[in-house]
Amino acid sequence: MQDSALGWRAFEEIEKGKITDASFVANLWSVYIGDLNVDERYRDPKKFFERTYISNGLEFVLSNVCNRFLEGSGEPVVVLHTTFGGGKTHALLAVYHLLMSPDKVVQVSLVREYAEKILKAQEKGLKPAVVAFDGAEVDLVHLRERYGARSLCEFIFNSLANLTGSKRCREVAATYSDPSTSPGAEPLREALTDVEEREFVPILLLDELPEHLRKLRERNRKYVDACAGFMDALTRAISGTRHGMLIVAVREGAWLEREVLEILQGLGRYAKPENIVGKEDAAYILKRALLREVDYDYGRRVVEKYWKAYSEYPTEFPAEASIQDYKRKMEESYPFHPQFIDVLYEQLAPLETFHSTRDVLRLAARVLYSMLKRGARGDVVLVSDIDVLDRDIL
Repeated sequence: MQDSALGWRAFEEIEKGKITDASFVANLWSVYIGDLNVDERYRDPKKFFERTYISNGLEFVLSNVCNRFLEGSGEPVVVLHTTFGGGKTHALLAVYHLLMSPDKVVQVSLVREYAEKILKAQEKGLKPAVVAFDGAEVDLVHLRERYGARSLCEFIFNSLANLTGSKRCREVAATYSDPSTSPGAEPLREALTDVEEREFVPILLLDELPEHLRKLRERNRKYVDACAGFMDALTRAISGTRHGMLIVAVREGAWLEREVLEILQGLGRYAKPENIVGKEDAAYILKRALLREVDYDYGRRVVEKYWKAYSEYPTEFPAEASIQDYKRKMEESYPFHPQFIDVLYEQLAPLETFHSTRDVLRLAARVLYSMLKRGARGDVVLVSDIDVLDRDIL
């Protein structure tokens, strides 16, 4: 810590107040197509994981990917079913970076063990063939004009053919390019098997699938039924591969949410983490994403002063604040006060217009900047620091 009087240091863009509406919004598709305008924290694999807290939910996903890729023992289908802003796209990005850049990810201690497993699989000759799709980013017209595909099936299997040289994938793409027709599982399974025989592992990452179906419905109801049929066949086909995986993110409240989940879960062999991020992860997520340094020795001294005040004046504070366990809780969440986190996750995050984790991070970043402007020196971040007189915070 360069300044011992400061208990924490925010990342540079927060210190300078460079917080925008796009801050903390992960976009798998933009990273996948190589858009250089994507924030570096999401585009660069090392920086992405340096600012990512590995929650139990994310650990579950990454472990399943590694087991499936290396040993073929993980589940072939993973369903990420979360609220808007609940970490599903972030999880897809984590999988993408892990598989595509294990040599860079291995430099980050928290995820080194996962990257080492992927590198070990690559030493055995296995190579990832990763195809991503985002139904909120791409519509049928754009899919055809920009990527030369008339259907999701054609896009996925053409992409696999380009990555692996599989003629079987190219044949499937051409045969089932009509968005009003859907294939059976057998031709898809044969194409995916051909990919694996070429020592590639097909990994399909699909975000906002219900949104894609909604857009199809605007053009033709038959397209929706055909795409649903394709997804059913794809789920069955990927389950018949040795290492292949299909990871689908579905937002709660999305159109056809239940129908999509029934398709993905129909075979019974799938993995579904209870959540990607929860309130219990909040303090760690905030610190990992917003702070480049935290002086925990300094923090314990600061917390000691707060807890002493809570103990000496128990009637002035909530009863729980003066018990020893609350002191431990404050030390773990430093510099964020537990009550600050409670307000963000219990009162603000459930609001319909509040996008859960991404807006929690955005608001907390603005609060930190506001505190730094006022000359905060190692202070605990309190509810009172949410300055509603600050236009950006409001």
